[in-house]
Amino acid sequence: MNTNDITIEQMRKIKSLARFKDEELAEFLHFVELTPCAHDTELFHEGNPGDAMFLILEGQMQVYTEKPDGDIEVLKVLHTGEAFGDLALFYHTKRAASVKALKDSLLLKLTATALENLTAKQAGLASKFLFSLANSLSQMYAHHK
Repeated sequence: MNTNDITIEQMRKIKSLARFKDEELAEFLHFVELTPCAHDTELFHEGNPGDAMFLILEGQMQVYTEKPDGDIEVLKVLHTGEAFGDLALFYHTKRAASVKALKDSLLLKLTATALENLTAKQAGLASKFLFSLANSLSQMYAHHK
């Protein structure tokens, strides 16, 4: 499966893309990578370098940290339509937590390089995406306080 197999209906499930026009969604697909993540597979580990964020096209992902005594602390469970990894995308920081799939999942990966390309080639689309992403992330963070 590649990004050509993704439908507009699937993309509309992603909160930060829900209000995009069909042609905008089709154009956005040129800047992301489809990333399958099988059940119980760790996508990335806390402390790893990061320069990409992920949008959950289908599935369920668990965000967690490991305590010094080895216990796992689940921070949140993310579902279809949600996003994660935004801090690494914008700040190129180490991952603040680990993420693994709780069931087979399909993700859209947006790298920092792809975001730069999107901004250079489709400034209006990039602006709309960043505004929508900021809005959906602020709502998500507000609900988790």
